[in-house]
Amino acid sequence: LIAELGGRLRIHPLVVEDVAAIGQRPKVEEYPDCLFVVLHRLEMNGDGRLELEQVSLVIQEQLLLSARQRPEDLFAPVRERLRGGKPRIRKGGSGYLAYALIDTVVDHYFPVLDQIGDRIEELEASILDDPTDQDRAALHALKRDVLMIRRSTLPMRDMVHQLLRLETPLIRDETRVYLRDVADHVAQVIDVIDSSREMISSL
Repeated sequence: LIAELGGRLRIHPLVVEDVAAIGQRPKVEEYPDCLFVVLHRLEMNGDGRLELEQVSLVIQEQLLLSARQRPEDLFAPVRERLRGGKPRIRKGGSGYLAYALIDTVVDHYFPVLDQIGDRIEELEASILDDPTDQDRAALHALKRDVLMIRRSTLPMRDMVHQLLRLETPLIRDETRVYLRDVADHVAQVIDVIDSSREMISSL
């Protein structure tokens, strides 16, 4: 299905291949008629386990194609803005729409960071009160989660900065202002993660 869609939309075969290949690092690649962007979306499931999802964007002049691993509607807020007739998102072109989707993915990091912070506080209270083997296991699991977030966030930062540097008509100058805001959000995520790593190490 992906290959057929790629053929109809004249998407480069390497892009089609990468969309289907789960496990890509966050990145941006420039092709003659499109930009290809890979993002990582992170979420805590009901069991408190951290899950990673690859989100791929193919940005063409009059089209944006998004591909995800999961069926839930991650981009519902953006869709509602489109339905509401917001002029900026309708007139900003596919590059601005791509910014809106990237911003939505990055915004999902903050609730995850809040949950990580809560888990660190709970563990700190338990360890200072009466440390147990369960605390040690929980601490190692938390360390793995924080490392996973960091491994996703650092290439996301590089990807956003590369988008800002690209000289392409697909990313208009007015869109770059908003992409800089996304870059600031990613930097905030990295700062929180580095602080969390220090707290976990001290515990």
